[in-house]
Amino acid sequence: MAGFSQEKLRRSRSLSLRLQSLCNG
Repeated sequence: MAGFSQEKLRRSRSLSLRLQSLCNG
């Protein structure tokens, strides 16, 4: 269960970074 949560967090962070990059770009 912890692994799944960790992966979800990683994916969420990745998406956030991508969105920020688009906004900044």
